[in-house]
Amino acid sequence: MTAAALKFIAPPLLMGAAMSLACALVCGDSLLSFITVLAWATIPAAALALLGAGKSAALLQLALLWCGLLVGWLWIFATVRLPVAALAEAGLILLIWLLAVGGMARLLRRAGLSHVGAFALAAAAALLWLASPLWLSGTIDHPSAARLLTALPAYHPLLVLNGALPQLGNWTEMPLMYRLGRLNQDVPYALATHPWWMLIAHLPFLAGWAIKNDPLQSGSLAN
Repeated sequence: MTAAALKFIAPPLLMGAAMSLACALVCGDSLLSFITVLAWATIPAAALALLGAGKSAALLQLALLWCGLLVGWLWIFATVRLPVAALAEAGLILLIWLLAVGGMARLLRRAGLSHVGAFALAAAAALLWLASPLWLSGTIDHPSAARLLTALPAYHPLLVLNGALPQLGNWTEMPLMYRLGRLNQDVPYALATHPWWMLIAHLPFLAGWAIKNDPLQSGSLAN
């Protein structure tokens, strides 16, 4: 392997592995480890999608990040002995999320934002979406907000991830979520049984990878 290839492959792979192993060490073999990995991965996913080497290189680096992130999850799966099907579904959910965040960043760049602007807006919007079960809980008195909260488990990445890993408990029973959220308290809900509605909900952002005449090849995140 050449030095250039190693320089291309190593950073996202090692970054993903370091993130997931850190979460596993700090949070243990719990659902929180999986949730934290998916949330943390939002930032590098938005950045890697805007690399100046073109769409193929960005996709490959996102795939390497995904492989690295799976390292910590594999460790937890080996410890807890969860079903292989659960690992496959959790990995698919993570992949959909990484591609959706990256696709959103590319769409924003295509719309005319600078690389830094597209990265910042995509990352902020994605994190706001991940936090929606908490901030929507503050508007629970509005019927539309209650309906939206009830529908969230089928589309929301963290709730769908919880549905793939029911053996690790329910995220609404975690201390922070229980104090700040209203799901499973004032608003009943059921965990998702598959990730396909989540995939459909994020298709508009995944479309960012289908852009032709890629305008990103002439720039980099630093521009």
